[in-house]
Amino acid sequence: NINTLDSDSEFRLVVMAGVAQDEVRKLSERLKFGFRQAIKNGHVLGNDKLWGYDKKDCVLTVNEEEAQVVRQIFGLALRGRGRADIAQELNKLGVPRENGQKVWHESTIRYILSNRFYTGDSEWHKTCATDTLPIRQVKNRGQKPKYYVEDDHPGIISQEEFQRVQEQIAARK
Repeated sequence: NINTLDSDSEFRLVVMAGVAQDEVRKLSERLKFGFRQAIKNGHVLGNDKLWGYDKKDCVLTVNEEEAQVVRQIFGLALRGRGRADIAQELNKLGVPRENGQKVWHESTIRYILSNRFYTGDSEWHKTCATDTLPIRQVKNRGQKPKYYVEDDHPGIISQEEFQRVQEQIAARK
């Protein structure tokens, strides 16, 4: 029952909007704190479907059937095969993807080959939200703290394999 034609009502609306904005900021801070605590306690948030892993109650376990495909992708990369080549090979072999998808794409292979998560280590906050409106996700280049956790979960490939693949990718650029 606020009469917006009344100047006093306009002031009340401005005050109420400011209080609402502050509540949103406080809620955001509490959520960020909870997320950081979950990471410190070894809980995996997000990544509901990471190829090669199953997640239950915030704990990752290796899905051996999918993990074999991840090992195959890294093995092909170590033998000098390119991402498009690997995708074609998986498609030719009829290797299924998640959610019943049948087609592998070069971008999926790129994501798998560049994801340190498959070594058993986790890196959190590689991207972050901007503090200004409009809020958007950007690559975290030191604006916010990053978290790196070694041996956070069971690895599918070794650190050495991952590093050799990264060196091959860098050499191709």
